[in-house]
Amino acid sequence: MGKRVLLVQQHDHFRRLIGNLLSPHHEVIGVKDSLDAFVWLGKGKIPDVIIASDAADTAETAQFLKQLACSGLYSSIPVVYIAPPEKQGDTELSITESSVRLLQPFSPESLYEAIQRVTNRIE
Repeated sequence: MGKRVLLVQQHDHFRRLIGNLLSPHHEVIGVKDSLDAFVWLGKGKIPDVIIASDAADTAETAQFLKQLACSGLYSSIPVVYIAPPEKQGDTELSITESSVRLLQPFSPESLYEAIQRVTNRIE
């Protein structure tokens, strides 16, 4: 199996779509929000990459990314941040060096490439 991916996405249908897209190659764990993500992480499980999607609540996504970046335990986990096109220049949603921003709409190939790029940076 490939990488362990923690997918944080509020909308069930989008979470299932990305999960189905990635599951043939990766172990995908889908959670609804940042609280569920931290509960899962708190159980001592560390993913190879986190995919965080900015669905409706930009403030929650920004807070989640900041908490990850400030954490001693989780700051080294690479993040693929899927952002709507209007968030292209948003500097509030800071991304760490081991992360990448992917704008919607995106192709499956660009998502695979983003995962490969961020995971290769830390290996």
